[in-house]
Amino acid sequence: GTGDPEEDFNIRFQWSEAALQLLRKAFQKSDIAILGPAVKLDIGLRGVASLYSEKGGHGTHWRTHAQWNAHYTLQDGQVGHLPWTFSKSQSLRVMSGAEEEFGLAYLEVDDLFGYTAAFRCGKKMKLYSSDAEATPVDHAEPFQSCVMRGARANEENRKRLAAAGTPHALFEDQYTVHVVFSPLGPCECHGKDSIVGGSEFSLAHRTLKDACSACSNATEHVLGELTKDPEYDGTFVGAGAGANQAKEVLIEPADVASLLGWK
Repeated sequence: GTGDPEEDFNIRFQWSEAALQLLRKAFQKSDIAILGPAVKLDIGLRGVASLYSEKGGHGTHWRTHAQWNAHYTLQDGQVGHLPWTFSKSQSLRVMSGAEEEFGLAYLEVDDLFGYTAAFRCGKKMKLYSSDAEATPVDHAEPFQSCVMRGARANEENRKRLAAAGTPHALFEDQYTVHVVFSPLGPCECHGKDSIVGGSEFSLAHRTLKDACSACSNATEHVLGELTKDPEYDGTFVGAGAGANQAKEVLIEPADVASLLGWK
């Protein structure tokens, strides 16, 4: 933590909201039959900045975007993924560092983030036990049914404690959704050979070239239509997290169920 309880609370609250936004996006854009049965669900988010030369050689500008993807594991051990997809969601843009969309004359590449949120649902004590990751996937409960069961069980336990006159007491069987944030890496870059290998004159081109020197190559198919623009020069894809990113958060199953309309 930061050492400031109020600041730590604000960071956890901010990143709990970020985790919920990622969940909503993934379940909005995919079939519930795909992600609902997952026992492990990882959702990635990253900021993307593309550089364009303006017509007639009158300068350059950046355009920024947010991309998300998902990887999941089912009870039978089958794994799958949803590919990197561009999102117009303003909340995802803010979370990825790609807040301003068009016409940026200057870009600080360190302001673009890339990270994964790993979602697991279960009883809090079990999720924090030393053998949590060793639990076979065929013994783990699917995410959707765990969230719904957890929301009901927590509510029943709270009612029981309230009836006993101890509404604020903790209970051992509390369910939670545990989210762990991890940075993506390394950064990725894509550019015309004349940019990456050449000696272009503009500050923006030098920014892109310097960024590319420390990054792996981004594949063209991941960037999609960005590379089709005749004014396109290259793209930088963010990696890593901001200074105030939480490492983990706990979310009430009832909040997840309410957000996704599960009853």
